[in-house]
Amino acid sequence: MARARGLRPGARTISSRLRPATIDEADSLGLAPGAELFELERLRSMDGVPIMIDRTRIPAALAPGLDLRDVTTMSLYAVLEDRYGIRPTRARLSAEAVAAGGRQARLLDLRPGEPLLRCNQVTEDQLGRRIELCEMSYRGDRYRFRATLEREAASQGRDSASEPVT
Repeated sequence: MARARGLRPGARTISSRLRPATIDEADSLGLAPGAELFELERLRSMDGVPIMIDRTRIPAALAPGLDLRDVTTMSLYAVLEDRYGIRPTRARLSAEAVAAGGRQARLLDLRPGEPLLRCNQVTEDQLGRRIELCEMSYRGDRYRFRATLEREAASQGRDSASEPVT
């Protein structure tokens, strides 16, 4: 996206580790509580301006050794596809406005309390497996969320939303 707009994308790894999944993470990813996750937190930028904090969690069993790879300058999705045959194909995303906490404000060069757009995403691969849990915190003054919403075509000339509930 950055390159398409003539901007220079950047990333800095904040932390990278293997750790057990919490109950909520395990539930979101369809894992047993305590299953091993690879967690990667990065500060993303455009033309040197911090834009977003990205915290990604991937089941370690799906991508063994991922924690040993340097993904600072590489696309994590490209590594998943090229190295592990995992092609992210679908994601469910929710977004909400939140106030920046102290740590987020420091990393994003903001004052505490300034607005962030926090997006939570669960990504599935080509087989329908839940492969990623991601929390992205975008600077409110540097990012705009846009979406295209479509409705499926009505089947057999009937609008499915108008069918009676039985």
